Amino acid sequence: MLTYAGAIIAFLIGSGFATGQEILQYFASYGFQGIVGTGAVVLILITYVAAEFLFVGHMKKFEHPSMIFRYYTGKHLGTFFDYFSILFVFLSFTVMVSGAGAVFEEHFGLPKYLGGAGLAIVVSATVWFGLKNLVDVIGKIGPVIVVVGLFTIRGVGVV
Repeated sequence: MLTYAGAIIAFLIGSGFATGQEILQYFASYGFQGIVGTGAVVLILITYVAAEFLFVGHMKKFEHPSMIFRYYTGKHLGTFFDYFSILFVFLSFTVMVSGAGAVFEEHFGLPKYLGGAGLAIVVSATVWFGLKNLVDVIGKIGPVIVVVGLFTIRGVGVV
């Protein structure tokens, strides 16, 4: 359970928090009350939805994980959410590939396509070898990201 909780945290935070700048620029701009208020609301909502999905998914033993959408929203809207989630993941992937290309060009002076192609190859290999191990690894890293993020917010300067 802790591994899944850590994986959910890590996937929701994403690589955008890798530098800590997003935490400082977005949440800290509202002051301490903004961090606590926003954090509390988000924490409660994400915790409830993730726990509910895990509980119902385990209880119903769905053949495909995407069947959770149909369980909650019915056949037609559930099918929409199923296809939308696939589209969303694909579009997120294209943004990540573009970002990797920009990083390669900006920091290393290399052509953009090398960074994009490199990330696409790494992601393809990850999917090819299975996502189960990825969840295990990310699940262990997620809590570390949260601790580093909290120290960054408090101004300790870990990141």
